[in-house]
This record gives sequence, structure tokens and C-alpha cells, in this order.
Amino acid sequence: MNEDSNTIRRCTACKNPVRGHTGPVGAKCTNTPSLETAPLFDNSQHEQDEKQELFEGAVGGKENMEPWKMAIIQLSSQMQVLTSATTNLQTEMKSLASDVERLKTGLTAQPTTPQSQNQPVIPTSVNPGVNHRPKPTCDLPLSEKTINAIINGEYVNLTDLFADNVYSDNVDHPEQNLIFEDGNLKQQKYRKVKTLATFNQWLSAWNVFENILIQHNPDLYTCLSSYRSLIQDSDKKFTWKSVNTYDIKFRSKLAQKKSFDYQTIDTTLYVTTFDATSVRQQLKCHRCHGNHKVANCTFQEKSTLEKDQEKEICFKFNQGECKFGDKCYRLHKCKACGSKSPSFKCPCTKPSSSSST
Repeated sequence: MNEDSNTIRRCTACKNPVRGHTGPVGAKCTNTPSLETAPLFDNSQHEQDEKQELFEGAVGGKENMEPWKMAIIQLSSQMQVLTSATTNLQTEMKSLASDVERLKTGLTAQPTTPQSQNQPVIPTSVNPGVNHRPKPTCDLPLSEKTINAIINGEYVNLTDLFADNVYSDNVDHPEQNLIFEDGNLKQQKYRKVKTLATFNQWLSAWNVFENILIQHNPDLYTCLSSYRSLIQDSDKKFTWKSVNTYDIKFRSKLAQKKSFDYQTIDTTLYVTTFDATSVRQQLKCHRCHGNHKVANCTFQEKSTLEKDQEKEICFKFNQGECKFGDKCYRLHKCKACGSKSPSFKCPCTKPSSSSST
């Protein structure tokens, strides 16, 4: 530093001028500050001196720089990069917010133009309280009234969703009569309704019911599948008549509340419906030990599962030494040809005359 300069470089430890300083300058200085120079110390000048020392250390290279100084320099450079990235991100967010506000104002201020009859009407705003999902479709020719009743949570008899009943309703029946009702002649059709007599028939109708509800609200799949599993497990333990009664009463209660809470079990209804009289009798086949009658068993009458094995031939009888007679549990027949005579007397064991000669 020039002598003519107004600023004088001082040591950071003893605050004495660097020119003419005794010993090392900076943190390694062992001199005590003098009373003459202590009042003249300026805090701003001290910060400039520290920056100058850091700069000289950086210019001198990493080898001559202390580790803590190197860490400060790296931290300051990282902070500068982070500050610039934050500034750019804030600028982009402000521009994005302005674009969104401009789009909102453009949609609200857009005038409504008259549309032709052939041009489809596109709604500019959607009411969150109204369900705009497409209407559910079904493979069966169901009426719109039935589909709306299913969607709105009303009670629907599953026999009306059974395929045989749906197709029979859409076919003209020859058995028709003319009746006089309210002063008018009307045609009376005889509807032959098939009841859901088994679980498989109920399942075919339930699949139609479940498909319509899931198309309208996919979130109902979990509760509907759990209810289907409950009916299937109940059919294995109880008679189908009691299971069908529980299904009708349970869905009637839900229809009164317009609820779709199918995953819960009505314990009161479950206990009162499935009592001791509704327990399914377990059929046991004595051949294969399956849950069916013996007449419906697929195994033959003589099977390896049965313990009825053929009796053995009595060798004592063939030798003429059996003492049990008719009480013997072995067969008394020839072991060679199966005749009733023992083998030592049976003609099949005696040598022929030609061979003896």
C-alpha cells in the first residue's frame, strides 16, 4: 500500500500498522495492542482488512490458505448460486401467476355467442355439486328408470336384473288377455318371473347391479366386492333361502337411507336371519369324504378309497389242511383255475394221460 494513501493497513490482532510490524500479521500475531492506536481502530477498516487477507490467500493459492478460509470462500460461492436460482424461480412463478390471472379474466369476460342447432353446446363452467359423468351402459336392455334407481341408491329387486327375466320382458308373449281398467281396455301380459334360486343366479344379477354402480362411481368397488364376498361365504354355511332373505332386507335398509355402505355388516339382521335352522347340512360321502351324496360321487363303487378289498385264496384249503370250513374268511377255491375243488384234487393240476405215457 502506498504511503500517500489515507488508509493504513493494520494487524487484525494487535491493531498496529502492518508497516513496521514485529512478527507475523493476523491470527498468529503475539503482540499486544498499543494504547495509542487502539482508539483509532475503525470497524469498517477491520472488515476490509479481513477481506483483503482472504483475497491475498486466494491469490496465493490453496496451498497457502488456511482450511477455514477456504470453507468460507466455498460457502459464499454456493450462497451466491442459490440466491440467483431462487430469484429466477420467483420470477417464473410471478409470470405464471400473471398468465393464470389473464386466462381467468379472459374466460369470464368472453361474450356468449349464439350457436347453431347442429353445433354442440360446450359448457364454460362446471358446477361442482352436479355429477357430469357419462351415463352408465349395460349389456342388458334395462330401462332408464331402473338404471336411475340403481344410481340414486333406491331399492331394486335383483330378479329384474336377471338375464332370463329381462329378455322375457322384451319378448311378446302370446298369452295376453284384454282387461277393462279405468274405463279403458288394456292388454294384460303374463309375466313369468324366475326367482334367484341359487347363488350363481344371484351373482349374475349382482354383476349387472355392480357394473352400473362402478361406472357411475368407481370408488364403490371396494365396498361392493366385500359385500359380494360376504354373500358367497354365507352361502357356504347357510341355506340359500336365508341368505337371499338377508340380502333383500339389508339392501332395503340401505335404500331407506340412500346409502351405499355395503362394507358394513348389520349384526342384528345377521344374527336374527342366520339362526340354527338356517345352517346348511354338511353332506359327507363315505367313498371320497366329499360334500355331496353318494349317488353323485364321481368315483366308482370299487375304488382305492374304499376299504373293501377282494378276499385272499386259502392255501390251507388247497393243501387239504384248512380246519375252519365255511367259517374261514378266505376263499375256498382252486388257486390255479378258480374252481371249488382244492388244487390237489382239481383236474387242472393232474397230469394228462398222454403225458404220462
